[in-house]
Amino acid sequence: MHTEPYQLRLAALLNQLTIEEDHMSTKRLLAMLNKLGEEAEAKIANLNSGGCAVFAAHVGYHLKYRAGLTDVVLRVGHSYADDEEDIVPIDEARNNLHPNANAYEWNRAGLCFGHVILEFKTGKTKPVWRHYDSSGVTGVSNVTNNFGFLLHPGEMTVEEGLAIAADQAGWNERFDRDQIPTLIRLIDKHFSDYEAHR
Repeated sequence: MHTEPYQLRLAALLNQLTIEEDHMSTKRLLAMLNKLGEEAEAKIANLNSGGCAVFAAHVGYHLKYRAGLTDVVLRVGHSYADDEEDIVPIDEARNNLHPNANAYEWNRAGLCFGHVILEFKTGKTKPVWRHYDSSGVTGVSNVTNNFGFLLHPGEMTVEEGLAIAADQAGWNERFDRDQIPTLIRLIDKHFSDYEAHR
């Protein structure tokens, strides 16, 4: 009879510790992402003028496969639409494409790559969806963090993002793609530091 209240108190304490640990882990991850974004903007010229998909796809890959987040997708901001009804849904565009389509082919299918960002979910005990680009982590909205572009309905997978980022076709030429290895090393460094202090 005396063990039941003890077990309940122990279960409550373990639950509270799990919530606090989850919160601290999320806090460290978000701080690392914000620091990564600051450093990427400082070291990579014209990152958001042709390199945003490279950044989003590679950070998304690391969030999914190194940080263990299961819900990580890319979102695409349309650069000149004024009304959401004028924007082609990503799933509709995808139906007309082969699996490794580049940005130019996605564009011909109706996507207008004004800006590419990440959308991901953190927290196991209290899940929260977030948006991320080099300007930092924010809450979810219907526009991109940078530039305020309306988002195409739907999302691209991390793998689709890596495919469009790997091909120069369809991207702003102001971004010097010779910077990509430096950008990937920078992303890897920040995730390695995060893993070392997990």
